[in-house]
Amino acid sequence: MSEEHPPAGEGGEPEPGLDEIEEMCAMATPGPWFVRDLDDSYAMNLRAVSTVADTGRHERWPDFDHGELIAATLVQEPRYVDCADERWDENAAFIAMAREAVPRLVKEVRRLRRLLPAVVPGDGRATETSTFAYRFHGPLGGLAADLTAGCMSPGTEDGFFLQIDRQVRLIPHTGAHWRDVHWLAHGLAAHAAALLSLHPGGLTVRVTSFTYPLAHYRPEVAALAMDGWLRQQFDLPDRGLRVAFDAGQGGYLFQWVDGTAPSRTTLRFEFSVDEDEAPPPSGFDLGHMDVRGDRGEASSRYRTPDQAMMIYLSLPLLMDDLRRFLASRDRSFTTSAVDSSFSLTFRRGDDGSIETVHDGTVIDRSSAEDLASAVHTGAERFAGPRLPLLPEDDAGREDLEKSLAEFGDFVTRLARGNAGE
Repeated sequence: MSEEHPPAGEGGEPEPGLDEIEEMCAMATPGPWFVRDLDDSYAMNLRAVSTVADTGRHERWPDFDHGELIAATLVQEPRYVDCADERWDENAAFIAMAREAVPRLVKEVRRLRRLLPAVVPGDGRATETSTFAYRFHGPLGGLAADLTAGCMSPGTEDGFFLQIDRQVRLIPHTGAHWRDVHWLAHGLAAHAAALLSLHPGGLTVRVTSFTYPLAHYRPEVAALAMDGWLRQQFDLPDRGLRVAFDAGQGGYLFQWVDGTAPSRTTLRFEFSVDEDEAPPPSGFDLGHMDVRGDRGEASSRYRTPDQAMMIYLSLPLLMDDLRRFLASRDRSFTTSAVDSSFSLTFRRGDDGSIETVHDGTVIDRSSAEDLASAVHTGAERFAGPRLPLLPEDDAGREDLEKSLAEFGDFVTRLARGNAGE
């Protein structure tokens, strides 16, 4: 379920401050923490969180050190710990993950707050802006976004706006991505009739800021954030916009006003340098790969053991091997990240489509051209701001520049071939 938290001063219990969360993290036993599969004195399963990695030997009490254990989610004999819903493994995994994920999320929130623009005083035509924080607590932190917006009367806009429904209009924030604008408009359209009932003369919603963490972002979240902001601002009824995490499909499922099936999105690859890497930048820096498709998503982030990869070396390897696979008639190909166990498998169907698979779960099916284009776009977005930071003779920089150029030529030829040129 989603949890929507009003900003400070707008009602509800205040959330713990970042300083307080950071202090609690600092006071806890240092990480990393690991899930341990042990046995109690009766040789029954005992699930615990430990400062030491699991050995795979299922040590039986008393042949393990209790001083290495942080918490237990299942202790059967004596029956001290046994959660009624039997989610012993899931709870232990969450506790272990949270030790590293929570401090990282605090850093991300601080970074986003620094990016928030100052609110420009109103010109008398607009209402005071307010912020709505949308949070869906799913796996690995789930989905989140912060929307700041205000309203004005139609006809007082002094520039571009989108017509949503009769006299309901939307002014997107500066530099908005077209997908975000699409879903912001979708969230506003869901309440257009109710807004016109309250304001027969119509109104224009002006978004001044829309921010979100890159790690698990889906553009559909913009619709949910707009829905929450409108219901908070105008006390509107719930229109049924929802998101849920489907463990079977390994992805987020969205529900809209008309109850239609989850929306399909374009395959997207994102590559990044790990935020904990110390300067100066190097071609051996660790980083992450995030992949989102129409059926799910995969990420090297927040894994135990750590799956961060040498990103400047792994990305050229992905492009070079994928280029050879797409040009061949091979049925499947599995990536190999440098200094990481993270991998993706690509499977060719009888119709020529390519499935992108992670840990046995299909996260996308698309054409070879779309797959190649998605990888190339993600690589360009990563290389553009990052490569100039590396020395010209850096091996990682040279490999990435060469592979990116060759893969770009391949994508162009692939597109021309499909177009019959």
